[in-house]
Amino acid sequence: MRTTSVFLSILLLTGVPIHADEKEKEDRGYFIAGLSVYQEDFDHYVGKGIGGKLGYGFDFTQRIGFELSLDSTPPLDPGVFIESYERRGALIFDYSVRTTPTKYLTWSGIYSIPLEKDRTLFGKLGWSVYQQEIKAEINGASFSSKKRLGDPRVEFGIQFPVKENYRLNVSFSHVFSDDAQATGLSCYLLWDF
Repeated sequence: MRTTSVFLSILLLTGVPIHADEKEKEDRGYFIAGLSVYQEDFDHYVGKGIGGKLGYGFDFTQRIGFELSLDSTPPLDPGVFIESYERRGALIFDYSVRTTPTKYLTWSGIYSIPLEKDRTLFGKLGWSVYQQEIKAEINGASFSSKKRLGDPRVEFGIQFPVKENYRLNVSFSHVFSDDAQATGLSCYLLWDF
């Protein structure tokens, strides 16, 4: 619901009509590099802060494309992990916790709507395969969790031309998962080749 509201807000804020006479562009490949901001989510092992994004995409037409991307969330703060146990009444005397960023490998189909002034509204629907890992030793007892699963992912945003062969995307994304749900605000550059 929140993602849909954000998408509609972006559409209304652009305040521009959709192109009436669009020309189809030739197919093109591109590389992706950028950053995403995440809020802490203990239940899904997502830390607060900035994560990275790298990938490759291909536009078959002006409206249809495909992407393969690797996203990484910030690691969960080990202190938050311990606080969670203490809130449940556990007495912790000695601990060692190591968390790693959750990594999402995503295949996405893209549908784009060209707007005026070379701006483009886009939506992506895909499948994310992710990996999470936490290792902890609390009061002498060891705990380890490593998950590799897959779940659907959506992304909505707007694209701006920067200069020849470069485009800038600003978007919201969400992975629907019981184990690794994550919502991020992303800003990334596309380099056409």
